[in-house]
Amino acid sequence: MARIIETRRLTPVTKYFRLDAPLIAASAQPGQFVMLRVREGGERIPITIADYDRDAGTITIVVQEVGATTKRVCALEAGDEAAARRAAGAPTANGQPSASAARTASLSGVRVTA
Repeated sequence: MARIIETRRLTPVTKYFRLDAPLIAASAQPGQFVMLRVREGGERIPITIADYDRDAGTITIVVQEVGATTKRVCALEAGDEAAARRAAGAPTANGQPSASAARTASLSGVRVTA
């Protein structure tokens, strides 16, 4: 479980969270996400890691309320906990996919592979 250290309402439907998640922060890389679950047996949702601090053992996520599960996430406050599974997804370097990431783009429903 990751403990929420800080929250901030950014817009009426968008919320910032800083989580105490040292194992995730230790391995996080740009472009990755965590699988977040608010309650036991609840839906797991992928949330992009907006920032991480390996030294402090924290990660930052930003969540927009678009459905029932993200509304539950945005109802959480500092001191609450949520299940967060390790960082996943292909890392990026300087905003670009890393050399090891697949080079695939999707345009208007058409898949283009380089």
